Amino acid sequence: MKPQALAASCLLLAALTACRSSGATQPLAGPEAPTAVLVDWREFFGDERLRLLIGQALEASPDLEVVSQRLRIAQAGLVAADGALRPVVEAVAGASMRRFGRYTMDGAGNAGTLIIGDETVPVDLPDYRLGFQASWELDLWGRLRSLRAAAVSRLAAAREEICLVRTSLISALAEAYYSLLGLDESRALIEDMIAVQYGALDTIREQRRIGMANELSVRQFEADLDRLRALLVEVELAKIQQEAAFNLLLGRPGGAIERSAEPVETWILPEIEVVLEPACLLNRPEVRIAEHRLVAADADVEAARAAFLPSLSLGATLGLQAFRPELLSRADSFAYSVGGDLVGPLFNRAAIEALLEAARAEQAEALVLYKQAIVAGLLEVDQQLRSNRQLAEGYAIKARQVTQLTEAVDAASELFRSGSATYLELLTVQQAALEARLELVEWRRRQVTAAIGLYRALGGGSRGLEVDQGDPVPGAT
Repeated sequence: MKPQALAASCLLLAALTACRSSGATQPLAGPEAPTAVLVDWREFFGDERLRLLIGQALEASPDLEVVSQRLRIAQAGLVAADGALRPVVEAVAGASMRRFGRYTMDGAGNAGTLIIGDETVPVDLPDYRLGFQASWELDLWGRLRSLRAAAVSRLAAAREEICLVRTSLISALAEAYYSLLGLDESRALIEDMIAVQYGALDTIREQRRIGMANELSVRQFEADLDRLRALLVEVELAKIQQEAAFNLLLGRPGGAIERSAEPVETWILPEIEVVLEPACLLNRPEVRIAEHRLVAADADVEAARAAFLPSLSLGATLGLQAFRPELLSRADSFAYSVGGDLVGPLFNRAAIEALLEAARAEQAEALVLYKQAIVAGLLEVDQQLRSNRQLAEGYAIKARQVTQLTEAVDAASELFRSGSATYLELLTVQQAALEARLELVEWRRRQVTAAIGLYRALGGGSRGLEVDQGDPVPGAT
């Protein structure tokens, strides 16, 4: 990275982190930078079925296959840039026919001239060639080396794109998985409530038979039972949609999603200890991609500047040449040529100037995107840290409410059976208890989602240059 780019980014980081709670501002790279948080998904997600599904997705994800092909393109670009620095040697086998005009220097000079024995130069002169030719552009001003440096950085960015897709895929799968668990839990709660409601309906029908309740009470309970059935249908529809989205992430057309039946209280992900400072973004693929692209843009500018300077190219040919094929075997047919050209633009340099201007604009764009990636990363980490704290507090409050309402339902049921409470009082407290339990499931899902969001914001367990040493990546060789 150019010194001015790094200085600008460090100044930005200092301004952004001035309001954090603790720690000192650190640059994103350097020997003094602290180690960023690195969490392996196998350790972060304790659910064995979820880990199995993540492993399947990493093997078969279409998104990973797409970025792996981009990696291959970047690898090919680096090979091409390497090749441009080396001499090019080619084998040549060719044939041609020439005829010079009679009233030209070549035509007049060839007329009557013996070419072999008593045979004169033919008017229609064949030319057969067999040998090698070589060319080499000497990189006097570093233009080709700059292009190679840009290719190296783009290859590193392509590897980071794989890390970005991996982290996003793992996070999306985990969120979808816990959403399905939440829907399973909600379904179980609604089914339990339906069973309770059937019992209450039988009770109130019996009370109506003996004159202790009226028809309105029965209709009210039947209507609430239909409400619960409709709610159950909504949950089933949500499960269908969520399973379809999950299968899409797995890269398959359909199939059941094997998942655990753990209660909501067990959905706890490890807490990640992190201080909000630039070093926490060291493993974030978005930042690393932007950094590599900035380095590539700097190298492109250097290459564009070098295009204004003269270029030196060497060329040579070595082989056999004759006007008849059978003569190629004779020593007299040996031929060679050696030469060099020093070429520099003098007039009408508008095209080169336009390329330099475009490279400078791309460099400025890359610097802006790099700064933006740092800002977005710090904001996302800060948001997820705050969300985790607030959601933990909200879940504790909601759990206490559920406990209180559960006790209230038990008390209201006893009072209703003894005739000390009306059907409306019982129905009201039952509805409140069910809504609180469903909300508790949602609070836990949001809490787990926030923990996954922090995992994603910190870059997950991905390290760009080590991608081939971790999980299998389709096509990443």
